[in-house]
Amino acid sequence: MTSIGFLAPELRRIEQCPATVVAAFRFEERSPLRGLLSLVDWRLHGHLSRLIIDGFFVGSEQETLLIPLENRLPQKDLLVCGLGGSPRPLGVLEFRAALEQLFASAVGLGHSELLISLPGRAEDHVETVKAVQWLLEAYEPCKTELRLHLCEPSLPQKAMLPLVERWRLKQLVPYPSVSDCK
Repeated sequence: MTSIGFLAPELRRIEQCPATVVAAFRFEERSPLRGLLSLVDWRLHGHLSRLIIDGFFVGSEQETLLIPLENRLPQKDLLVCGLGGSPRPLGVLEFRAALEQLFASAVGLGHSELLISLPGRAEDHVETVKAVQWLLEAYEPCKTELRLHLCEPSLPQKAMLPLVERWRLKQLVPYPSVSDCK
């Protein structure tokens, strides 16, 4: 069954997370790294930062980078998807497209459990409630069961939790179809 959980953006929490991939997003013109990416980059001794400085990974739209974590974290890989342009508020279509790209990449690589930082959240360019609503909308067309661990500070977690719980209950108790009603 698909599940969504939360964890704080702290290295010790990341190290305890059973996900097989760390997944995050990056704008082209974002420096220094923030949130989950900064923590993972620190653990990688700046490897991601060097790839960005050298121009190997820019963060352009549809660009995807996979870095094996090689025992620096319990997860197998780091998957970074580009958001293009400079940091800006994201609309629903752009947000959903980024997540759909990430889900397709992760599933294509054989990952079903993701530790994820949502697009634009590290830069505070997507409101908390909108982010979780759009996440759930983006997940609906994904036909693969995934376990998602959202990396968010405690206050946003509290705002997101009721929406996630409502979604989870809908998954457990499907609404009756019209033909079932008499």
